[in-house]
Amino acid sequence: MFYIKGELERKLENSVVIETNDIGREAFVSAKTLEKLGEIGERVKIYTYEHNKDDGVVLYGFLSAEELLMFRALITVSGVGPKSALALLSVMDPEEIASAVSSEDDKALARAQGVGKKAAQRIILELKEKMAHAPTVMGKRSARQDAVDALTALGFSHSEALKGVMETAMDGMSAEQIIKQTLSVFSS
Repeated sequence: MFYIKGELERKLENSVVIETNDIGREAFVSAKTLEKLGEIGERVKIYTYEHNKDDGVVLYGFLSAEELLMFRALITVSGVGPKSALALLSVMDPEEIASAVSSEDDKALARAQGVGKKAAQRIILELKEKMAHAPTVMGKRSARQDAVDALTALGFSHSEALKGVMETAMDGMSAEQIIKQTLSVFSS
């Protein structure tokens, strides 16, 4: 797996420039990655994917290996290119995408800009089997997935549960904390 370590030189609308060894490299990133990267001048590390196009090479960057693996899985789907994959990673974590695929929730996937219902259904069709046999893409079960399952068991639709969890869950929260927070949002 390739990565770049260096000083964050610039943050643009959908990309960053990282200087390493006196060379600035631009990498397109998801909105979540852009938000979580440090301040200008800080040292950062992003995992990278080089996409060859007719007019040159485009670099895509990710904060975690899981994001990179999900990106690679998404771009194997016919009709899903790097922009659509980044759009998905801008609104959902890799675990949330995997959960939506495994539960066949095309509405959750179609929330990403440029990903319509047909593309979402194609993602589910082409990735469901791969993800079931690839724990590195699925990742271990997260507290968010457990919370979605629990809320579904309480009678909420999968889409409602996933949306509620995505809006309330923060890194480091347990499934119980996420469920309580989500239920309090649902009841208000």
